[in-house]
Amino acid sequence: MIVYFNQDFYEEYTSDPAAESGRMEAVVEAISPFVDMVECEPATEDDLLAAHSNAHLNWVHSQGLYDIAALAAGGAVQAALKSVSEPCFALIRPPGHHASATSCWGFCYFNNMAVSLLRLKRDDLIDRALVLDFDLHFGDGNVNILDQNSWIEIVNPEGPDRDVYLDEVRIALENTTANMIAVSAGFDNHVNDWGGLLLSSDYKIMGQWVRQAADKNGGGCYGLLEGGYNHNVLNFAEDLVQQSDERYILTVGQEARVFFNRKGYMIDVEFLHVSQNPTLYNARNITKDILELYDNGLMEEVYVVYTQFHSPLVQEPKAIKLLPLSMRNFADVDTETTYTAEMTYHPSAREVFDILVPQYIIGLVYGCLVQSYASEHCARMTAMEAANNNADDMIRDLTKQYNRARQASITNEISEIIGALEALS
Repeated sequence: MIVYFNQDFYEEYTSDPAAESGRMEAVVEAISPFVDMVECEPATEDDLLAAHSNAHLNWVHSQGLYDIAALAAGGAVQAALKSVSEPCFALIRPPGHHASATSCWGFCYFNNMAVSLLRLKRDDLIDRALVLDFDLHFGDGNVNILDQNSWIEIVNPEGPDRDVYLDEVRIALENTTANMIAVSAGFDNHVNDWGGLLLSSDYKIMGQWVRQAADKNGGGCYGLLEGGYNHNVLNFAEDLVQQSDERYILTVGQEARVFFNRKGYMIDVEFLHVSQNPTLYNARNITKDILELYDNGLMEEVYVVYTQFHSPLVQEPKAIKLLPLSMRNFADVDTETTYTAEMTYHPSAREVFDILVPQYIIGLVYGCLVQSYASEHCARMTAMEAANNNADDMIRDLTKQYNRARQASITNEISEIIGALEALS
């Protein structure tokens, strides 16, 4: 089997989780003995413009991401063209199924699936296509670009449990007449990932069903790597937790609580309805429990894991050490101006720091809450902006279709009237 890949995908092109170091290396190491690796080439501008507006291409250029995103889309096109004769896979990044014609979010920039399928149709290599998107997160970009085409069917399985989910996939593949089956392959529904639904063997079974459906219809099939990147901060936190045999886990918010419960960890303290209300009051309550555990000698070190906001496109999982304090906590503080006079603490240095340190910790916790809250809202804002832009595009296209149909109807009626008049005369 041929897998399309390029070593440029090893590079951390941004600080978002989709580009994190080690992700592609692990996959390449696992599959290299069993596949033939072929180097990706960038997609042409014509291929990209078939799915996206010129303004969107310019925007991706302005972000400094055009080259890597075009390379991923090019790998998708190569896989699609090769799949006409044999099944293949594109091991590419950035992913693409959240990229719409004029906007994008979710660490996607160009819609690799749309670019590749539209190229196949343009070259008259397929009649009908089915897109199976089994990524945990709904592929809104795939739907926004492709669903308007009558020759494309899109399946986003949503079964609440494993059996229902697999039945949904099986039935869709059994009933399709498409002679090209393309898979947006995200694996975040795995039992060891956030979705916690599917076994490794389930992905193998779905792959077999895809091949059988393609063979039945006399067509081809290919897959594109998507992936699960939301909740990466929770995986980051779990990695930190696993470094210690004895630990106390304090969670803030519903998603963190559900994540660690699913992983089989015991949660010692949980704070609900806090992440959506990052106030100093809530920060004080969290800090109170942390200091109580620490002062009673139940914890030697305290870390907080949160999502740091960098920009509307980049939010980074980060861990900081709360306790015990050390000079590294203040590494970014300007020390050029040093106060050299004698300092007197009243009533004592210990009592002063017993007041200052908790206030400092409260400030750090509050900052983490605000950063995470800003990151979540930014993701929501980006998603809503994409949805609004997609809705505007859809309204514009439907208005054009309506006007054309109305004009055709009027023209037809005029023609009938003129024909009747001519017949009477």
